[in-house]
Amino acid sequence: TQVALRDSTTFFEDGENYLAGPKDLHVRAISMFITAYAYTEYCLEGPEAAACAAKHAQALLLLLTTHQNYTEQNDVVCCYLDVGRDFIMRNTHLGYDHVFNMEAPGCITDEGGKQTCFHHELALPHGPQLRVDPALWSYSKEEPHVEMFHTLLGPLSSGGSEPFFVCAYRRHPRYQSQEGSIMVGFLELQPKADEWMDPILQQQGGRGGSLSGYSLVPVPASSDASPEPFPIAPGEDPRTLRHNGIIYIYSQVANEDTFAVRIVLIDAFSGAQMQLIPPEMTNSERTPHGKNWVPFSYNGRMHFIYMFEPLLIMRCDDLESSPRPSECHCTWLPAPEGATNIPAGEEGRTVGIFRGGSAGLTLMNQNGGADIVVGMGHITFSAYSHAPFFYRIDMATLRLDISILKPHRPISPSPGFSVFDPTSIFYVNGHFYVAATVRSHPDFQTFQQRHMETLVYKLQSELLPDLEEGVYVLV
Repeated sequence: TQVALRDSTTFFEDGENYLAGPKDLHVRAISMFITAYAYTEYCLEGPEAAACAAKHAQALLLLLTTHQNYTEQNDVVCCYLDVGRDFIMRNTHLGYDHVFNMEAPGCITDEGGKQTCFHHELALPHGPQLRVDPALWSYSKEEPHVEMFHTLLGPLSSGGSEPFFVCAYRRHPRYQSQEGSIMVGFLELQPKADEWMDPILQQQGGRGGSLSGYSLVPVPASSDASPEPFPIAPGEDPRTLRHNGIIYIYSQVANEDTFAVRIVLIDAFSGAQMQLIPPEMTNSERTPHGKNWVPFSYNGRMHFIYMFEPLLIMRCDDLESSPRPSECHCTWLPAPEGATNIPAGEEGRTVGIFRGGSAGLTLMNQNGGADIVVGMGHITFSAYSHAPFFYRIDMATLRLDISILKPHRPISPSPGFSVFDPTSIFYVNGHFYVAATVRSHPDFQTFQQRHMETLVYKLQSELLPDLEEGVYVLV
């Protein structure tokens, strides 16, 4: 038991390097799994049972989420997750039960009185519908470079033209370069000319509203412009949204000396920038303002989901000032009646594992009911494993509903890519779709293009409103 305790502690504190040692990776992972079981018995009988069990649960989660990436064995993850879920369910005080609980929905109320409900019915079932190909633009033939985190805002129309998407993304000029730029281009959804495609299905957008019969084609912003994208500003991980008739890009910019991240909002066409300042700081020197904020437009004001656990939303009224200031100091959206926003501790906020992904879509209720905001985020289990989740926020009560994939499913819906980061959500051909950059390695480890690509999936969730019923209208 003492050896198991020592080995499990080593695994938890330096798990990624421990697994990547010279021994066969599959054997190493299995041995650590057996060790974890011995650790379980020690935890349940030892004097520090709660703290010991919490460390074991985190070690087990790390093992579950790194094993697939290291061994490239897709079939093992589901079984580990089931075993891990069983252990965690016996120790509900750990707080992981709402993530792994197969009973749905399960609701919790935070200390401020706001409710979060967890579901396990999210599905991205039809495989990739589209691929945002780095070779779309001619400059991409220049090597080396890498692109990621393509966002798709649309479909939009202008002057009777075909619907198009504004595509903002992150580009690095060479491998392992920290010099990231935000690029902006325009893509049109065009039917493929494949002879095997049934003309009727092609006209209807593929089987069941599928986009697999289409491709994304670069188009110019105007008749006298080039279809090539243009750099808008330094930065990373853009999110794109339309607010009061203007297209904005949310971006994160790292200080060259300290690497501390600051948050900026960029006008996609003028290039004007505004730094966004949150009401409170986090406990991280690297991200004192946080990161992965979720922008959405609501009632003529720009809002941001700052964090999901607990749910905290900011409103940034300075953006509507004329002239716009160089800095925008955001404030917390007041909590609904009977609830409060939980104050930060002395050491600042801790973001948690539920983090932002796409910009939020606002849906107005035409029958006088509550408006809602929907979108996609990612669960950060480790640097090597991100899982998607769908969220829905009732703007009247600030009730948050989160739906994740079932625990017996692989963490990533994209085989071979253990990091699944949603970048955008959009509605076309009667269905909601999700664009996501999928990666086989964290981007700080390798920047080779073959390790990451942006794919589009059809989104299914019972939490999504049926827009055909006319109750909700997209803003």
